[in-house]
Amino acid sequence: MLLLTGFIDLCQSKVFVLDIMFPWKGFWGVGSHSAGAATVALDNVKSDRMTFPAIHNGNHSFNLTWHDTECSRRLGLPLLVEGYLRQVDAFIGPICSIICEPGGHLVTKWNIPMVSFGSTSSLMSDNKLYPTFARSSAPIAMGAPFFTLTFKQLHYNKLAMFVGYEAVWSTAAAAMRRYFIASDLDVMHYSTLERNFDNNGLKHLYEELHTLKQKCKGKNMNTYPACTVLVSEIE
Repeated sequence: MLLLTGFIDLCQSKVFVLDIMFPWKGFWGVGSHSAGAATVALDNVKSDRMTFPAIHNGNHSFNLTWHDTECSRRLGLPLLVEGYLRQVDAFIGPICSIICEPGGHLVTKWNIPMVSFGSTSSLMSDNKLYPTFARSSAPIAMGAPFFTLTFKQLHYNKLAMFVGYEAVWSTAAAAMRRYFIASDLDVMHYSTLERNFDNNGLKHLYEELHTLKQKCKGKNMNTYPACTVLVSEIE
């Protein structure tokens, strides 16, 4: 909400129409766990006159409409078009970069703010391509130096990378892999998770992790992202 208020010009009292775009279903259905943060943020805006003087001095208010994108371009892009036709003032979300990357071009054409709270695509950092886009999450590729320092601090020198099938993840993971190798870390395993990841996929992933653990027995090994947690939960 703080990012959004930067787009608000001085004007007469207005009800700002916001489309809130969360994935409630699909492979990353985080809406039921995190959508409440949007209402909390809105309550903060309503109650904090010092931080958001333009809203309070102008006596502005908000009208929210919720949408389920399922992290799917097939659903997300038509929702953006529908919002444009309803003359929304801003889009909060989408979370997923696969919608933000093409959708960001649409909102640029329409001159409508889009504020994502989950997009990690490095491409979205180009303000010339996406001048009306903002986000509260950092590009995932920026995590490589942090992870490298952490791994070396913990004396991990062998890594296994399991990457999501989406282009944004594979592109970022490839860049991180190059950084790890240049930093003298051994990326001993690199694989892409299947698109329709189910119980069979989980079983196959466990088998891969078990094999890797046997290869690294007696040596330091870490898996990224968060596969050590996954193994401990399975076992």
